[in-house]
Amino acid sequence: MQAALTNTLSPGDKVVCFRYGQFSHLWIDMMQRLGLDVQVIDRPWGEGAHEGLLEEALRKVGATTHVGLGSLNSTSSLLGYMTMHIGHDVRDA
Repeated sequence: MQAALTNTLSPGDKVVCFRYGQFSHLWIDMMQRLGLDVQVIDRPWGEGAHEGLLEEALRKVGATTHVGLGSLNSTSSLLGYMTMHIGHDVRDA
């Protein structure tokens, strides 16, 4: 996990990440320890990411390097759907 972050991001990079379970909580902790500027969107544990909250956060934060969804335990079709909609949110923000 740490290698994925250190090979793609640098200290000070902006990240928007949902926290909705232990796995996403650990990712956020690691990002903060690596010096990333993490904007955390807390959700009730187990509910997952919310597209409207992501769009709002991206507009507020401005230029963002990375959007973290924590863990997605689902099918590739859902991941493709989420990626498509997140791409629209990032482009429009």
